[in-house]
Amino acid sequence: MQAIDMNAISSVISFLTDALIPFCSPVMVQKIRFQLMTSLRSVQSLSLIPYAHPPRPMYEACLITGLPWAQWMLLLGNQPIHITITPLHVYAHVSTRMIALWEAEADLRPTNIPSIARQRPLAKPKPCVRARLPILIPTLLDLSPSEADADMDCDSDTESTASSSCFSSASDESMTSVSSRGSSKPSSKPYLPRQTPTTKRVVTTYPL
Repeated sequence: MQAIDMNAISSVISFLTDALIPFCSPVMVQKIRFQLMTSLRSVQSLSLIPYAHPPRPMYEACLITGLPWAQWMLLLGNQPIHITITPLHVYAHVSTRMIALWEAEADLRPTNIPSIARQRPLAKPKPCVRARLPILIPTLLDLSPSEADADMDCDSDTESTASSSCFSSASDESMTSVSSRGSSKPSSKPYLPRQTPTTKRVVTTYPL
């Protein structure tokens, strides 16, 4: 069942209480309107007949305020009144006349409200719109404590192996250079080619 608009209920209350304003106190009229606002939310029709028992909402309002129902009906014209309340309109049949008290706006009628099944799916965003979409930055994978310790041990082993290999290669190079320097002694004299020894022949002459 579709809910009744509050404006529809307000139109019924105005029709039933406007005739009381010149003859009743404002406080009494306000109490009657408040009671009718509470009790008419679930009512679809009201039948007001002179010299007959009033409908329940009207009867409760008379008990709260002390207004006699016969006096209220007399102020309404003392004629049979039948009020129909629907989500789209509110009509009052007074004797042989029909009075329109309220009608829903054209845009609020069910025929003008598109259903969810009739609605088209949302179109895909255009390239220019896609460029404005937020960019999601991937987060780093969280490693468990055991995996993190294993990675740190692996890195430390790799660094120690690399440092030991560098140290051994450096020591080998230093030892090779030292040995080569010790084997070759520097010569203090310049190298000269060997010469063939020559002898001088001395001839001595004696006097005759």
